[in-house]
Amino acid sequence: MLGVLGDEPNRILISPLGRGPDNAYVDWGARANHALALGQRLAELGYVHRLWLHAGEHVTLAVLGDWRKEAAWTRGLRRIQRPATVTYRTNTYQWVPELDLVPDGAYWLDELRPRNGSPTPEGDMVADLTSHACPEGHRQDVTVRRDARTDPVPWIGQEGVASGAVTPAGPGARISGTLTNVASLLIDLDKACLAPGAALDLDIRTDGPTVVRFSDHRPATLLDVRP
Repeated sequence: MLGVLGDEPNRILISPLGRGPDNAYVDWGARANHALALGQRLAELGYVHRLWLHAGEHVTLAVLGDWRKEAAWTRGLRRIQRPATVTYRTNTYQWVPELDLVPDGAYWLDELRPRNGSPTPEGDMVADLTSHACPEGHRQDVTVRRDARTDPVPWIGQEGVASGAVTPAGPGARISGTLTNVASLLIDLDKACLAPGAALDLDIRTDGPTVVRFSDHRPATLLDVRP
């Protein structure tokens, strides 16, 4: 990713990628304070990640062309196709429907729609759900390590390393978690490791009425705030 981070760190949630459920490989050309804020946010979220902040501009790095440490870190990475846990944040202000750019879901979550459609953070939709039927892509305990070297220019780094056992979710045809400002969404049962037509337990907390639809066209489920 390349760009100016601005106020985005507090809005970052990253879907499963790489070695585990919450991996993030970030190479962002940004101001130092923005990069540091990003590192802090990744640590707060407990994501497996790697971040380097280089003391150099694009031309120097392009001329030196030394990306061995980045290549070494990404070696062996693979994208989990059907992760157990999906954590996703979006806002309609990011959508450009006329260009067919509507980032309204990730993995087995799709077609998220808000109750509050504000383009401010109050309009963010947040889904943090786990399919207990999927065997991989669960949360892990993460330890944050920091380092600094000079290849190819001076840099400081941060790495979130999986340090503990995967948190057990309890297998079964069950989806649990939380939804914030989500009026409706679609769950793709196959991608969530669930059989179409089979019984499904929903243990989902929401901050308001939410209609959950399913890819097998079974009747939708209406969730509401629990007493």
